[in-house]
Amino acid sequence: MVSVGLMVMVFFGIGPVIASRNEILIDLLDNIIPPSALLAIRKIASIGTFSVFLFIGWSMILPATDAWRYGERSLELGIPIWVLWSIAFIGLLGTVIISIFTISKRKKDITKVGKNS
Repeated sequence: MVSVGLMVMVFFGIGPVIASRNEILIDLLDNIIPPSALLAIRKIASIGTFSVFLFIGWSMILPATDAWRYGERSLELGIPIWVLWSIAFIGLLGTVIISIFTISKRKKDITKVGKNS
């Protein structure tokens, strides 16, 4: 049961952090480079986030299809593993959608960029 809870927390917990922009920030460059450069760095980081989550989803496909094909079950609860994979894919889909929104977010206030917003 702990593994199921951990999976739900990981795949459904990352999206709200990305959406609210509450990632861990190291503001070494905020006072050195102009806000437009910080905005560009933020866009590059958003594209990197999207790419990483897309890669994670792509690398999850083969093990999920194997779990479906061979009918694997979890040892603790006897739940079919494909059910767990489907929950993980739903959470990951939400995270990918949120990361797309962060890429396409328009710059509303460029003065907020350097203030850890």
